Amino acid sequence: LVARAVADAVGLREQALRPLVEILADFLTGKQLLLILDSCERLLTGTADLVASLTAAVPGLRLLATSRQPL
Repeated sequence: LVARAVADAVGLREQALRPLVEILADFLTGKQLLLILDSCERLLTGTADLVASLTAAVPGLRLLATSRQPL
């Protein structure tokens, strides 16, 4: 759900043979932006998994996540 919401927000669509996280990582690579994820406490596990995957796959990714609970 979290990856789909982020993809929708940046205008990406799912592809049949590629994981959505991979599509997001390719899109974010080389871009200078700050990805903001707000109210992450609603989907802690999904958000934590997405953040871990993206930070591992996208060198230099700047990401700000807000949550009332630790990710």
